[in-house]
Amino acid sequence: VQLEATNASAAGAVMEDAKAFAKRHFPEGYELSTAGFADMEVAVTDMIVRSQITSILVALVVVFVIVMVAYRSFVAGIYGIIPLSFAILINFGVMGLTGITLNVPTSMIASIAIGIGVDYTIHFLSGYRYNLRFTEDRTEVTKNTLLSTGKAIVFNAVSVGAGFAVLLLSNFNPLRYVGLMVALTMATSSLAAMTVLPVLLNIFKPQFLRR
Repeated sequence: VQLEATNASAAGAVMEDAKAFAKRHFPEGYELSTAGFADMEVAVTDMIVRSQITSILVALVVVFVIVMVAYRSFVAGIYGIIPLSFAILINFGVMGLTGITLNVPTSMIASIAIGIGVDYTIHFLSGYRYNLRFTEDRTEVTKNTLLSTGKAIVFNAVSVGAGFAVLLLSNFNPLRYVGLMVALTMATSSLAAMTVLPVLLNIFKPQFLRR
C-alpha cells in the first residue's frame, strides 16, 4: 500500500482496516502483518505518547512533593501544580488547533513548561506569603505581590520567551515549533501563576501561607 499521508494516525487507520479485512475474508491459517516505514512511524508515535504521559505525571508529582516539603503542607503541593496544569492544557490545545504534531522535539515542551513554570508558582507563593504578614486584605496582598514579585515573573517570562522565539527564524520546522511552543509556554505559565493562583488563594485562604 502506498500512502500519500505521512502522519502516524493515517497509517494506523489503514493498518487497522487491513487487519480487519484480513480477519473477515482470509482463509483459516493465514495471518496478516505490517512492515515498512509506516509501521515504524506508528510504533515510534505510540512510544512518544506513552513516554510523554509518563514524563508529565512524574514531573507533576516531583513538583507536588517539592512544594509540599517547602511549605510543609499537602495542600500547598496541590496549589503548586494547578497553574502548571493550566499551562500544559493550553500547550496541547494550541498544538491540536494549529496542527503541530507530537514528535520528539515537541514532546519535550511539556516537561520544559513544568520545569520553568514551577519557578513562577513558587515565586508568587513566596511573595504572597510575605505580603500577607502586613495586612489581612487579600486584595491588597495580591496587588502588592503583583507589583513586586509579579514584575520579576513578567521580566523573566518575556526574556526567556524572547530567547526561544528566535528559533522561529529557523528554516527547520521542528525548531520553529519548539521556539513557538516554549515562548507560548512562558506566557501561559507566568499568566497562570499571576491570575489563577491568586484567585484560588483569595477564595480558599489556605492556612499554610501563615506558617
